[in-house]
Amino acid sequence: MSRPLAYIILVMSLLILGLNAQGQRTSRTDLKKEREKLEDRIRLSSQLLAETSYQRDKSLVELSLLNEQIKAREALIRRLNIEIDDLGNEITDLDAIICAMEEDIEDVKEQYALTAQTTYKTLESDNWLLAIFSAESFAEAYYRTQYLQQFTTYRRTQLRRLRKTKAFLLQKTAELQGAIQARELLIQEKQDELNRLKNTKATQNSLFFTLKEKENKYRVRLTQQRKALKSIIKRIDRNYGVKATGKNNATGKSFKQQRGKLGWPVSASNSIVVGKYGVTKDPFGNRITNDGIYIRTPKGQKVQAVFQGKVTGVQKVPLSGYVVIVEHGIYRTVYDNLDKVSVKKGAAITMGQEIGTVRTDPRTNETILNFMIYRIPNVFENPLRWVRN
Repeated sequence: MSRPLAYIILVMSLLILGLNAQGQRTSRTDLKKEREKLEDRIRLSSQLLAETSYQRDKSLVELSLLNEQIKAREALIRRLNIEIDDLGNEITDLDAIICAMEEDIEDVKEQYALTAQTTYKTLESDNWLLAIFSAESFAEAYYRTQYLQQFTTYRRTQLRRLRKTKAFLLQKTAELQGAIQARELLIQEKQDELNRLKNTKATQNSLFFTLKEKENKYRVRLTQQRKALKSIIKRIDRNYGVKATGKNNATGKSFKQQRGKLGWPVSASNSIVVGKYGVTKDPFGNRITNDGIYIRTPKGQKVQAVFQGKVTGVQKVPLSGYVVIVEHGIYRTVYDNLDKVSVKKGAAITMGQEIGTVRTDPRTNETILNFMIYRIPNVFENPLRWVRN
């Protein structure tokens, strides 16, 4: 194979490897963002668990938080494995580039040495002139001059190529070392995360058996709270009826158009859903039905209206905090388990307006908002299908 063709193939190979590396960097950037989100979720759940760690009265919500954290840790380990594999592929590619560069450098050196050896004497200044003037004809002198000029150009080109190749080699070697160090750090991070996962699962098992003894008590209390809340909602709807709060709102058209676009009633970055809508199972495997979602937040979290409307009622719920119901035509949003309420019945409110503060249970030290969306009469819907993800 001629040298120019070999060089073209080498350059093309490097370009392909470079494009692959660029794709890997983009993919790794996306993976890093996903990993950071998971790490944020783990930090938040750890913060929320720390708020209740000293409480003697534990709850199923704490167990749900541990379950959520375990899922996040397992997902994080999967992401770390993908990043480690990607770095391994990048290291392999860099190794191939470095090997190709080293071979190219050796080839250039060998060819240059061979050519220089055969023409060394001719290139000396005295012999250079002698070679030209000793030609038997003008044409031969011309061709010798052209040859020597071409060789001089070839030598300069080879030297430049050698310098560029060496510089490129140094760059790729540095990248290789960086990739190896990054992989080693990720491997250590993965091992640390595996240890944390093991400890979290041990805590989960311990709490599970502690709560299992109080299972019936929790179920009775939860059932009482739900019955009381639904009774209050029915009474408020019966007293208030259906009223318009603006154009198209009597039918709920404006609100319905917001499906999938509504903001969260609390800061999305500071909240974890610990109870999902519909028929689900509690940590003990018992079937339960939630009319809304339960959102665990840090203490003192403010609650905002997810859409404009009118307050149909503010009522204290037995064994819980206050509930605020906001009308949006035939739709209602419900904000339950509030401590401080900043709106009154009949008040028109705007989207994003503060409604109150989430109540912290003095027994468990947990701060939980029960958020519901329903269409009268009593047709509850999954709030997660209404809010932005």
